[in-house]
Amino acid sequence: MKDKILKALKSKLLFAVALNTLIAVLCVWVTSFSYSDSSDFYNSILICRDHFYYSSTINYILAVIAGTIQYAVTDINAFVLVELGLSFAAFTSITFVLADKYNYRKAFVFSMVINILFALNHYSEIDSTKTSALLLAGGFLLVLNAIRNKRYSLSCWAGVAEILFGTFYCYVYFFVALAFAVAFFFGDMMAKKKYRLDFQKFFWYFRPFLLMFIFITLLALGANQFSYSINHATEESAKYYEYEQLSDKIDTLPFPDFTENQEEFASVGIDDSAEYELLKMNYYDADKMLDTDSLKTVYELQQKESEKTILYVLGDVFGDIWNHLVWLDAFAIAGIVYLLISAVFIVYHKNRFSFFPMFYAVTALCASVTIRFLFDGSNHRIYGIWVFMIVLLLFSFNFEVERSKKPSSKLRMSNGYMIISCVVLAALFASYTAVYVFSHPDKEDDAPWNLITEINRNPDCYYVMDNDSKTDFDRYTENYLHPLWGFRYGYLENLDSFGYFHNTEMLRKRNLPENIYQALLSNHKIYVIDENITFKKEKYFNLNYAEPHENIYYSQVKEIDNFKIYEVVVERTEN
Repeated sequence: MKDKILKALKSKLLFAVALNTLIAVLCVWVTSFSYSDSSDFYNSILICRDHFYYSSTINYILAVIAGTIQYAVTDINAFVLVELGLSFAAFTSITFVLADKYNYRKAFVFSMVINILFALNHYSEIDSTKTSALLLAGGFLLVLNAIRNKRYSLSCWAGVAEILFGTFYCYVYFFVALAFAVAFFFGDMMAKKKYRLDFQKFFWYFRPFLLMFIFITLLALGANQFSYSINHATEESAKYYEYEQLSDKIDTLPFPDFTENQEEFASVGIDDSAEYELLKMNYYDADKMLDTDSLKTVYELQQKESEKTILYVLGDVFGDIWNHLVWLDAFAIAGIVYLLISAVFIVYHKNRFSFFPMFYAVTALCASVTIRFLFDGSNHRIYGIWVFMIVLLLFSFNFEVERSKKPSSKLRMSNGYMIISCVVLAALFASYTAVYVFSHPDKEDDAPWNLITEINRNPDCYYVMDNDSKTDFDRYTENYLHPLWGFRYGYLENLDSFGYFHNTEMLRKRNLPENIYQALLSNHKIYVIDENITFKKEKYFNLNYAEPHENIYYSQVKEIDNFKIYEVVVERTEN
């Protein structure tokens, strides 16, 4: 028993778990802990509060898992809990693989580099795309390490599971991660000169890579197809899937000009620029023209007018790199670190292994161009590329001389290298922390607490918030700042928006029409909250919901925290 306990205490897994637990606790403790954007916030509400598991971004299997866990942890947001747990598992997997390939000292230094660059930013901001990148990096690292060891044990299949969960969060990122894994294969082949072997011997070297890559790809494709089928099983889920897909695609390109495309918009019922402006603001009205047909028209016009070419996107890539360097943000630090590691890599290995940094850089450039061409260059989309580059480059080192074979003079040099490494880590930590602090101001300083109190203290009133205003407002709600607090019963349940989903159950309880626009005209203790100009919204009501000889306008009731509260007034005019 004593030997087993000692063996467990010395295990690489325990080392990885202990190190990453300490880092995770520290990161959560010192940061504000919020969502990076509203998409995960709304996904967590739909999946865990409303138990609506259909989504075009989150795989149905993952949604069901998070929603089921929510029943057991009623006081905690299960969506965020699962994401944090999987992120921790990914960081732990990376440390475990580095400890297995190298020794504890090198694994500690390399893991600290990865955690300094990505853990602080990741644990403080909930982001599904970033979680996907970490899971895919950790999963592929476990699989590649299993191929290296020629031992397909539990850790290998844990890697396959992590890759699957990574695709559940962001399906597109799977192909980016696979491209980097293929780049590692080519680098490994060049380093070991396997290309010189005859076909039969080369095939024995190539076979495990081929089989594992095909197996993982089939699993990812199958899981995605299963989710797609479930999302189209009912009319409600299929409509929401289509709406979400169109909204995401439209957001990646500039909106077409209304005056130049009046005929196309008129064909779907949009005859006025005010209606088009509301469509751009994500207003949705299935009974009128603010629906998926209008979004399809916008997307078709965007594709027709798009000036995206490979050269244009390539220029955008280098333009973004320059901007990151000028502002010296987190991506700039990651790029500088990659260049420094590449320099150390090439100097240490000389010509034999120098293909790795080059292959990763070329893969990163191709992936960045492809993502920008198909989607856009948002930071959360590019984040994973830096993760794959740095993690795989650190995994690609080959320290062939074992510590036990070194003379004492070399051991003293190793201790010196360890001291230098710690100094470098301290400098990296200080610089990255400074960048993080300057780029993450305290969100609670200007939070509209008076408005939140007003909404909660008037449960008999129903509030409908302008979409742009709600995007700003959602940054400050208690659930948003502290995602793990979960969804408290009745918290802001009397707050709605003009978006796709409405709280139809609450509208029925108040004997209001399920169409939110018609509900506002009832004047039955229902109000609009808007911090922007309102004449376009008033014009939309008059064009689509006013009867002859009626004028609809917003009448301000009060203003709280720069948010204006209006009553929608229907005024009859004389003939």
